[in-house]
Amino acid sequence: MILLIFLNMLKLLYRVIMRLFLYWLVLMRNKTLVFKIFLSLLLVSIFLAFDLLTKEFIYGKVVATGDDIIVIKGVLEFTHAENTGAAWSIFRGQSYYLGIFSLVLSAAFLVTLLCLTNYRYSSIRFALTLIVGGALGNCVDRLRLEYVRDFLNYAFIDFPISNIADTELVIGLALLILSILIIYKPFQITKKQPLPN
Repeated sequence: MILLIFLNMLKLLYRVIMRLFLYWLVLMRNKTLVFKIFLSLLLVSIFLAFDLLTKEFIYGKVVATGDDIIVIKGVLEFTHAENTGAAWSIFRGQSYYLGIFSLVLSAAFLVTLLCLTNYRYSSIRFALTLIVGGALGNCVDRLRLEYVRDFLNYAFIDFPISNIADTELVIGLALLILSILIIYKPFQITKKQPLPN
């Protein structure tokens, strides 16, 4: 019985390795696809690095000095806040679960991003890179620090203190919605054609 289970596991492992090898062969033949995947992963890495670096330098400087930094008076200030919840501090104190949830969603969006290889979907791919980069930036904070470091205070509107990852998420979601509703028009209504006699 144990030998049969072991042999079935080996057979399954062999199938997975062969399938991955075949995917790799197909991928190596299509240089454009390799470039698109590389570019998407590079953009996600850049957005993630930009968020983490701004959190380290700007948030760290504000915490070290203890004073807010006024960038544009009455418009934008750098301050510091520790958010243990999600947007607008909902689910407060659930950082670990939110971190795992955002990691799973980021993986799903990343798989979707890598599957959209058609040139027609370039704006959706860019929106997904922003979303994945922002989600991973907040995920790193949640899993490492158990809170998200927020420092952007938009003084001209009543808006919660946020960070670069939140900005990337909002811009990415707005671009994704606009791309789906306006650019691609998936539900275009056409006139009914009269039936032939």
